[in-house]
Amino acid sequence: MISQVTRSYFRQAVGVVLLYDACRRDTLWDLVAWVKSCRNNSVWESCDKYVTFVLWSNERNYGNSNVSPEDVEQFKKECVLDAEHFTICTTSGDNITNHYCYLISSMHHKLTSTETRTGKVQSSPNTVSLTTEEEQFTCC
Repeated sequence: MISQVTRSYFRQAVGVVLLYDACRRDTLWDLVAWVKSCRNNSVWESCDKYVTFVLWSNERNYGNSNVSPEDVEQFKKECVLDAEHFTICTTSGDNITNHYCYLISSMHHKLTSTETRTGKVQSSPNTVSLTTEEEQFTCC
């Protein structure tokens, strides 16, 4: 399943949300394969330079997590991942909007503060467009 998804979605990704179930520790460690696949399938010469990773812990009931902060730090260390970690609740919708805003802001910052692989970055207050010789990508 991962190989089918990575070719289409990770290839030109500039933002990746890594979501795990805070009640199931194994779901955090399952993300290792997704991080590796993103890096291996990215068109960017340096995936971490251009791609913003965020790590989201989904807690259905706040304070009911089986994943410790130490587990999260160990995961980030093993993946060599510089990602912000946030807690959300998909049941109630708590924190989701704020964390999407963080992701979009971080993606915009990375794209406008670095040169891209083959193209140039154009931005306006409401849009971020990456133009390359062959394609144009738009977010927001």
